[in-house]
Amino acid sequence: EVKLNHKVIGIDRENKKLQIENRNAESYDKLVIATGAQQLRPDIAGILGENIFTISSLENVAKIKDYYFGTEAKNVLILGGGDIGIEAAEAFIQLKAKVFLVEKNSHILPYMDKDMAQKLEQELQSKGVKLFLGQQVSAFGDKVANLKNGKNKEKLK
Repeated sequence: EVKLNHKVIGIDRENKKLQIENRNAESYDKLVIATGAQQLRPDIAGILGENIFTISSLENVAKIKDYYFGTEAKNVLILGGGDIGIEAAEAFIQLKAKVFLVEKNSHILPYMDKDMAQKLEQELQSKGVKLFLGQQVSAFGDKVANLKNGKNKEKLK
């Protein structure tokens, strides 16, 4: 059972009970505390644009979905080739979006061996994802992102 948006003010580990703010105490068998996190936005010009989102909660996902279906947006740029970035890419592939994925490391899923990651990269590419590996976004403009990779620069539209 998942309880969202509750503030635990006390834990009685011996009796396996939680004291929750403005609620009665609750018992538990196993306790997992997920305090949440604030998504950090990198220091990139234009990152606070109305068409730029972070994924840190279901509410964020709902906002992205509403924006995507409420506009004529069909191109999606994903920063980061970690687990969440790959999941987002797969979701947008299913929506028939043109997906661009930028990863600053030399391969996606940096915690994996490069050989293993390359197989996943090939799978994403076979589904139409355009990968930009070893690159970073240097700025966001109106429907444009500038990439940098050493001395090379490129614009994604």
